[in-house]
Amino acid sequence: MILSILSTASAAGSLGAAVQTTRSRLVGRVSSASLQHRKHSIRQLHCRAAAPAAGTKVATMVQLPAKGKLKGVLFDIDGTLVNSDPLHYLAWRDLLMEKGFNGGRPITEEWFTEHLSGGHNPEAVAFLFPGINDVDNAAIADDKEARFRKLAEKEGLKANEGLMEFIAWLDARGVKQAAVTNAPKLNMIAMLKALGLYDHFQSLVLGEECERAKPHPDPYLVGAKNIGVALDECFAVEDSPSGVQAAVAGNIPVIALTVGHPRHRLEAAGATHIVDTFWEVAELVKKSQGE
Repeated sequence: MILSILSTASAAGSLGAAVQTTRSRLVGRVSSASLQHRKHSIRQLHCRAAAPAAGTKVATMVQLPAKGKLKGVLFDIDGTLVNSDPLHYLAWRDLLMEKGFNGGRPITEEWFTEHLSGGHNPEAVAFLFPGINDVDNAAIADDKEARFRKLAEKEGLKANEGLMEFIAWLDARGVKQAAVTNAPKLNMIAMLKALGLYDHFQSLVLGEECERAKPHPDPYLVGAKNIGVALDECFAVEDSPSGVQAAVAGNIPVIALTVGHPRHRLEAAGATHIVDTFWEVAELVKKSQGE
């Protein structure tokens, strides 16, 4: 799969060999400076949700809460609240070019969307550089995220269309809200502060603080628990297939936004509804609540 996407400039066979050679060189070149994985204490961040038992069946099309039952909303951050994918693409593209990945040729946005967008950094780096050790994995991830934050500060971050109005509608009805993300802590803080929402949510949940990040359900399950709502009293809003899969695996209905991924991939992941903007999210939710 990787051979057909990384580049159209080289034949598949030679590209595969080049990428494998690049991976091997890079794993040896990455700095092995000691890095510590830090735990952070943010409002109810700690994940203690048990994963579903093997073989557990989960519904792929659970519906939005019934009229009068909506008590909570679980928001993804990266890509959902703010369209950050273009900046993540630039950060990955430039880093990988510097490291000589794919012979130094830039990855395409399409390849980024299919293989990296919405993923968890440890898995993304391991995919790019098979066999890399944990310390070097963390070093590459930290480098990439520092690049993202620098770009975000330079370019600015804006809320996705209709978000603030939808949040105001939820607030007026006393609907609790949690932010649930695979983003690193520093990115989460930067994005929420840029939107003026850092102190807004009743709970913040980081995938890196959980035993398993998205696409596993743990972050969403703990998010619902933290704000004190049952799974049939809430829904998630997502933008990536991995995030949709996480909500679906937790038996939580999910509305997916087409801000960064094609509709067919969100549908395949099991989204309950697929829309283009938060205006449409609000319309669906108001209708489900009889408004």
